[in-house]
Amino acid sequence: MSQLIRLFRHTVHPLLFCFVLCVFCIEVAAAEQLGTLHPQSDGSYFSGVESKRFRGRTKMSLVTFQGQLWLFGGNVGTDEVWSSQDGDVWTQRSVSNAFPGTVTTTSQVVVFQNQLWLINGLEGSVWSSADGLAWQSQEAIGASFNGREHSQVVVSVTPKGEERLWLIGGHASQTNRFYNDVWSFDGRQWEEVLPPDSAYSFSGRKEHQAIAFQDRLWVIGGWTADQEYNNDVWSSVNGKMWTLETDRPGFTERRGHQIVVSNDGRGEQLWLSGGEYFNGYRRNLWLSNDGIHWQEQPGEIDYSRRAGYGVVDFNDRLWVVGGEDAAGRTLNDIWSWTHGTDWQSHMIGTDFKGRADHQAFAFADRIWVVGGLNDEYECENDIWSSTDGLRWQRHRSHADFSPRCGHRIALFNQRLWLVGGGRDGVYNDVWTSQDGIHWQQVLEHAPFSARLNHELVVFDQRLWVIGGRGADESLNDVWSSVNGTDWIQETTGDRSFLSSIIHRVGRLMGVASGTIFPARANHQAIAFNGLLWVIGGEGPDGIRTRDRYLSHQYDDVWTSNDGRQWHRQPVDKLATYFIQSPNGNGSMDPGQVEVPFSIWELFGSETVITLEATGERLWFIGGHSFFISRVWSTLDGKHWVSTNPSDSDSAFKDKTIEGHQALRFDNQFWVIGKTFWRSSDGWNWQELEPWVVAD
Repeated sequence: MSQLIRLFRHTVHPLLFCFVLCVFCIEVAAAEQLGTLHPQSDGSYFSGVESKRFRGRTKMSLVTFQGQLWLFGGNVGTDEVWSSQDGDVWTQRSVSNAFPGTVTTTSQVVVFQNQLWLINGLEGSVWSSADGLAWQSQEAIGASFNGREHSQVVVSVTPKGEERLWLIGGHASQTNRFYNDVWSFDGRQWEEVLPPDSAYSFSGRKEHQAIAFQDRLWVIGGWTADQEYNNDVWSSVNGKMWTLETDRPGFTERRGHQIVVSNDGRGEQLWLSGGEYFNGYRRNLWLSNDGIHWQEQPGEIDYSRRAGYGVVDFNDRLWVVGGEDAAGRTLNDIWSWTHGTDWQSHMIGTDFKGRADHQAFAFADRIWVVGGLNDEYECENDIWSSTDGLRWQRHRSHADFSPRCGHRIALFNQRLWLVGGGRDGVYNDVWTSQDGIHWQQVLEHAPFSARLNHELVVFDQRLWVIGGRGADESLNDVWSSVNGTDWIQETTGDRSFLSSIIHRVGRLMGVASGTIFPARANHQAIAFNGLLWVIGGEGPDGIRTRDRYLSHQYDDVWTSNDGRQWHRQPVDKLATYFIQSPNGNGSMDPGQVEVPFSIWELFGSETVITLEATGERLWFIGGHSFFISRVWSTLDGKHWVSTNPSDSDSAFKDKTIEGHQALRFDNQFWVIGKTFWRSSDGWNWQELEPWVVAD
């Protein structure tokens, strides 16, 4: 037997590899880039720049404009522009070629005279836009203006309702000069209101805050030339003469803090939060109704300590976006609150991380993810759901059942049922839930042995447990239940070493042996065309290593009409594989090749069923393989087809998709695992970047 296996590996596999490599090269030449679809608030999509999570950043511009939140640039060194109608879903906007280049810490964007204005302090350039996308160059600040970073741009409104734009202070890094000058703009021309180093001004500074409040301009805190943090408060009625209002406001010295004017029902007040101090970062919240007297607000602020973030008043809530923490990490989380209370996290820290050996399923008009292996290779028992596959909400950090991987969940009798899985050990418990969030234990120890990576399927009005991997061996027993509580053993299975050898010999010879499939895990069991099917999977060779069994992969297909008697189905050894090839006209001609079905020897694939005019179609998606992951489908379980997707040589762009879950939701295919994918037709797939909304 070992000689036969070695002969197969050294003769058939190399030839097979060369064949598939040729197909691979043809597909690469035929690859076409997919257009990207972007979800909108009304449920529609538009083509353009991909809608995703923006990168963490600090010192960006955050403004409210035309009923939306707008975010510009930051320290990421790009000219990125993002907007959001609700603070949850953000869309990266495509700007015109006339956009003023890099929007970094040298620039600020404000709303002035019903338009967006970008002031580049380093270059002294000025740009305006009526929609945030098309930008026009305006008159520069002035010939005597000295370029700088970290200046503050603020808009004031006179009692007559006239707006004026102000640029205050800043720092020139090349000369290490700290400025305290003031420039003003009325929409037509710039004026130097206060020259540098004026005795009537505050000391030169950067990362301070400037704001218009109660018909005065205010400058608060910042970093000065003497390498000191400050908490002094200055004000001016005209920008020319400045008065020190207080150097003991109550809050400590800081820079990179934020101040916003907001009305909580007691009149307009200044709200100050965050910032950096020499011994750490701040996150406390201070209020003042006159700019001089400040009171710290009681209660905890939910977001982490930070500086250089964006803050704005939007939809009757105050919003905090991004910033930098004490470890120097840029953040991309978003928080909002109603004047110090009712905190909501709209994006918690990082993207919703993928996982493996979890369960994902459609239930109650949502996609659910339960448990599984996280990035730290630890099993979880958390519960998440999403209405669109992009925005994910965590319902439970720790569910009623213990953390686990390799468990199975099925919908049966209008309830969810969870069976088995493992963490430190292997389980045979049974749990049920009506809502996906709250779970009750039905059986602590079911009559079948403990297992993981088994299958849990609904067939013939019963719930079935099929195969899996136990604590010390692979399994092929079959159990059923009419209520999830009382279980009947339908087959005993045969897991002896001799039986395994017999099955393997029969498999190599193409002959079915016995009335039960060989022991396996990570297989697929599904009700299809009125039969119960078991397809593929991973089985042991009988040799135990320190961590697991050495295993082989099955490409066999078994069916049963009662769960007791099983029959191996004949499967074409050549599967149809559709491709596109370039022709002399520069376009693509459709074609097809036949691929040896043995390349489909894999485990951990996922099955999905769709209904067509000719009947049910069974889809086989992803899985662990020597080759890249693909998508196969069949109408009868015998003839299998795959296709060359239009965006690359692989449905998943050369990524091996394993430890995942596949499902149908909202008339689309979804793959949820270490990476997230969506497809409308099963052939063309779009990779998603999900994120977290508030718990």
